[in-house]
Amino acid sequence: MTGVGKILYVPPRGIGDLVFSLPLLHSLHDAMPLADIEIPIPDRVSVKQMIDLIGFVKPCGVFLPKPSEDPLADERWVAAKAGDSKKRYAAEKKIFEKYLSGSYDLAVVAKPFKIDSIQATQVSRNELRAMGFDWKKAHMVDGFSAFATYLGIPSSNSFNLVFDRSTDVKLSDGSIPRVGSRYVIFNLGASDSAKKWGCEKYAKVSEWLNNQGVNSVLVGTPDEYQDSQVIARDGKGIVNLVSSNGYSLDLRNYAVLASRASVAVSGDTGLLHIADAVGTKVVGLYGTTSPDKTGPYNNRQNVVSRYNSDKDLSKITEAEVIKTLEGLL
Repeated sequence: MTGVGKILYVPPRGIGDLVFSLPLLHSLHDAMPLADIEIPIPDRVSVKQMIDLIGFVKPCGVFLPKPSEDPLADERWVAAKAGDSKKRYAAEKKIFEKYLSGSYDLAVVAKPFKIDSIQATQVSRNELRAMGFDWKKAHMVDGFSAFATYLGIPSSNSFNLVFDRSTDVKLSDGSIPRVGSRYVIFNLGASDSAKKWGCEKYAKVSEWLNNQGVNSVLVGTPDEYQDSQVIARDGKGIVNLVSSNGYSLDLRNYAVLASRASVAVSGDTGLLHIADAVGTKVVGLYGTTSPDKTGPYNNRQNVVSRYNSDKDLSKITEAEVIKTLEGLL
């Protein structure tokens, strides 16, 4: 494509969604290297850090509102929690048209609508459906990458992020954790409690890892601090990076940590997908979300899932996870 200097890309909001978008973003950047690519994002530190990790994209000049800041955002949140896609997308369209304006040469809108408040040549999921692409059955990565096919540009398979793999991992207090030469990351956190596995089960897996000479590195938010204390209570082969006072790792340092890990174990979270993107072996624990749709794209064969049965992640056993780890270590 020629003559494209400014691109708007509108994905879903999460870190995982941005990871899923990486092949498409690389496709756009490779085909139009001089074009600015802007992404509307919420005013969240973690999402800003993810934008920095991508390296060649930037946020729009206005942040999308939180539910507490705009009734439309609250309406969207309620509809999303209720699983009402029609109402959620209707609210999202109103939000984008309230906050976005200006001119773009191209707008790639990964939604089933277009944004009437901007001037641009737009392509949405509706155009993909018209060419026969079934969004509902596709993995998110393949769904986003289908836009490259529609636009007639070469499709990239790159999940590359911008960070120095050789640098020391530094915590927020400036200290350098001693994680050992062989370690498995446990990502304890998730925005949805249904995506969290039990701390007692993590503790049993960490005991097994210790017997194999492999350390367990605990990562999470302050919400997971008490769980991390339960897992780390005997202290054998466990490095606890979960703080009660805030995040101990930013995403760049997490990417470095993950890139050196033997394996990362996690529910369906942004950190799982970052680990997958940097080339780490991952074990994805799935309950309420479909691994066919949002599984770790490069490690889908390593998913342990309850999605097609009772959707209860807590019923995944330690034995199932250990069996999967045995094939990866």
